Amino acid sequence: MIDLSSSNVTIDDLIIDNADLYESIRRSFTRDPFEHYVNGICGLFICFLGIISNALSFSILIRRTMRLSTYVYLAGLCLSDFTTCLFLIPGYILDAYPIEILDCELPRTYAYTQILIITAAISTTTRVLSVWLCVAFTIDRWIMICRPFDSPIYCTMKIARHITFFIYIVGVFYAVPLMFEYESHEERVLTELFSTDHSKKFYRYKLSVLGKNFIFRWIYVLINALGVYLIPLTTIIILNRKLLLSIRLLERRSAEYNAPLPTKQSIIKKRLIDYLDILFFKTDSKLQNSKYLVLRE
Repeated sequence: MIDLSSSNVTIDDLIIDNADLYESIRRSFTRDPFEHYVNGICGLFICFLGIISNALSFSILIRRTMRLSTYVYLAGLCLSDFTTCLFLIPGYILDAYPIEILDCELPRTYAYTQILIITAAISTTTRVLSVWLCVAFTIDRWIMICRPFDSPIYCTMKIARHITFFIYIVGVFYAVPLMFEYESHEERVLTELFSTDHSKKFYRYKLSVLGKNFIFRWIYVLINALGVYLIPLTTIIILNRKLLLSIRLLERRSAEYNAPLPTKQSIIKKRLIDYLDILFFKTDSKLQNSKYLVLRE
């Protein structure tokens, strides 16, 4: 720090070079390499891989030969994950731009910012739908394995279609307020500093009046705490525990009587193993959803 009182230098003698100041401000918009390689490159790769794999799975699960309620839930799950991967791409595209391009030089137009707001709301909603489709799938498996006499009544394709459709309808009501939670905001400083053509404007999104509303924030937190985390995850844990206990009891009784598991019971056991594999395969989607929702708060 310069002590002006003990030197012959006055405030008028301090000159800041405009070029140095401009370059210093420019460097402050250097992008994070982690976001570029992880969110951008890896994120786009995973999204394209998810789009292809879920599209192929969906095309198989909707065939007429797939006549189980389980396949209806799995088809709905594939559609939900397909939509998630598709609508995450616009945000990842900005992160995937070459690292040499500064943040202020990215194409943050008004239209693209609006697209980011809408796609973020849709991808958030579809991740929540995946959680509830896993819950519906868990209940379906629990009835079929632990309540086999009730399965012809409740584990039908018609009921599975109605439940899946209902979950998607609820998802629409969940997504609509999120589309108005943020709004496009012009960064006038960036326009004046870095744009030689002042008709080119830079935009980012910020909380709207609705997003800043105290009641809206608390309702949003309450819905997420109960409807996204507590209720579905508790249901999945409890019913999966009962499913595992049922399988162990079946094996124990078969061992006591020195009898092999009947063919139907073996099929049920195999379906349970397949179900657990699917459930844990989808865990990464739930963790990503949880991280995203926590960060939004």
